[in-house]
Parts: sequence; structure tokens; C-alpha cells
Amino acid sequence: MLKCMSIFKTIIFLITISSISAIAQADSKKKRLAVDKVKSGLSVMVLGSGGPVATSDRVSAGYLIFIDGQPRILMDAGGGVFQRIGKSGAKIGGLESILFSHLHMDHTGGMTPILAMSFFHNMAAGVQRDAAYNFIGPTENEITPFPSTSGYIDGHFLAGEGLERYIAGFPRALNIGTFNYEVQSVSADTDDPMSVVSHSSDGVVIKAIAVNHGRTPSLAYRIEYKGKSIVYSGDTTSKTQNMITLAQDADLVIYDTAILDDSPAPFINAHTTPTRIGEVAVASGAKAVLLTHITGITEPNLDLVKHTIREQGFNGRLKVAHDLDVINLHKH
Repeated sequence: MLKCMSIFKTIIFLITISSISAIAQADSKKKRLAVDKVKSGLSVMVLGSGGPVATSDRVSAGYLIFIDGQPRILMDAGGGVFQRIGKSGAKIGGLESILFSHLHMDHTGGMTPILAMSFFHNMAAGVQRDAAYNFIGPTENEITPFPSTSGYIDGHFLAGEGLERYIAGFPRALNIGTFNYEVQSVSADTDDPMSVVSHSSDGVVIKAIAVNHGRTPSLAYRIEYKGKSIVYSGDTTSKTQNMITLAQDADLVIYDTAILDDSPAPFINAHTTPTRIGEVAVASGAKAVLLTHITGITEPNLDLVKHTIREQGFNGRLKVAHDLDVINLHKH
């Protein structure tokens, strides 16, 4: 009997230890959620730091901007970004603006499932939403087959016509409001000046300027809030002075790092060399640069990339992006 009691106590002890361990692991996992790292007035979460070829560590382009801890702006929505949002723990029912740097599939492919996710996040939170999603992206031009952003979004969601017009039924079916959207197609002419494309009542400012990405209409963006700024290059050669204009005194520049200085065509005609990244960072007075859109060309050569940027005289913070990184821009 004593032996049985001893065995019973041992089993209870082991079960208790296992339970405590499971709870500890669950708590540990919860603490590791990327959303728990968002701590400042203006923050960015890297959702996708790769290019068109996904790897186990990097999916295509996507960056979530948090204002006072709330995710309000999504910059690009490439394939895999949907999964990264889920893994991050972020709830995007209150997403306001979706910015497209350009309409290549590795920057847009996750758009519809991300929208659907936002509906279900509102359902789980018991939130009614009728506010419009604000889509912003480049205009079309005369030499490429890309539509304007207005044409692209309407082609997906326009009532009665869009290929994915069914998505408007989701909020009604879930009893969480209605699906509304607005679209701004911003000039993709690199001779045009920087423009303010959004200004919220609480002081969030979104600026855009056209940049060169081969023959693809493209924009770069600047987000400002309470004296802090984040600049996103999208994909660009940075051949014009527009990235320098946009990035003046920026706290953080998220920069296209897809190629090396000696990369061949067509890559050299579509992306920024490490030398040019360094030149732009110095000329603009940027405080920090986050290297992203990492490809099979740059992944094995990141030390060379960073060395080349430093050789141009850039002495600010220099970091390589990884999926689910969070960068907080702390207030002074």
C-alpha cells in the first residue's frame, strides 16, 4: 500500500511539474509575440523582409505601422504577409491605410486574405466597422501594362464588377458592419514633387514621392507622427534625388537591398546598389537604415553590403531586417 501511495504521489508530482512546464512554455510563447514588442508612439513591424522567392525565414514585402501601439497602416502586402500577421499576434481590425509601393505580385499578393482577416478580427472583438479602408498606390503610365491603383483595387472589389466583389458580403454575414474603400492613385512621374496623401486628425501624416523601378510605376513613402518619421523606399534604383528628398532627417529608412554593385541587368535597372544606399543615407541625414527586400543575391553577402554602405560615410545605425522584427522610435 505504501509503495502504491509512493507511486501515486510520484505520478501526481510529475503531472504537476508537466502542467507547470506547459503553462510556463505557453507564457514564454506569449511573451515572444512580436506585437508585445511594440512600445513607442511610432513603431514598425517587419512582416516580410524578402523578395519574390520565399524562404523559410523571409516572405515577400510587408510592413505594419503602429501608432500609439495600434496597427493602422500596412505598407505592401506580399505573399506570406497574411501568415506573418497571424504569427505576430497583431489584430488588424482597425487597419486604416494600405500603401502599395508598386503593383508587382510580391508586394500585393496577400491583399485579399489580409482584408478578410481584418473582418474576422473585428468579429472576435465584437467591433462594428463602416469606416473605409484607404488604398494608396501609383498611377499607371503609358509604357507599361500596369493599371492605376484605382483600377487595380476596383478590379478586385468594385460592387457588381470586381473579381473579388464577394468579399463585401463578409462583414454583413458576420454582422460587423460594411466593407467600404477609397483609393488614391498618386503620380508615378519622378519629376513631380513629394505630396501629402493622408493627414489624420491625430497628426499622422503620410507622404509619397515617385521613384524609379525600371519601367514599373512606383512610389516611396514617409510616415510622420509626433516628430518621428519612417521612410519606405519600396523597390527602386534611387537614380533620382527623390529618395534623398523623402528621407531628409528621417529616423528610419527601410531600404530595398536586393542587389550588389556588380549585379547584372535586369536587376541593376530595378533596385538600389549598396553604394547608392550609402550615398542616399548620408545625403539625407538619415539616422538609421533597415536593410530589407533581401534576396538570394544579397543574403550571402550582407557583410559586404554593410561594408559598402559604411564606405560611403554613413555612420548611423545599420540593421538587417528579419521577419517579425519590431523597431520602436522612442520619443525624446
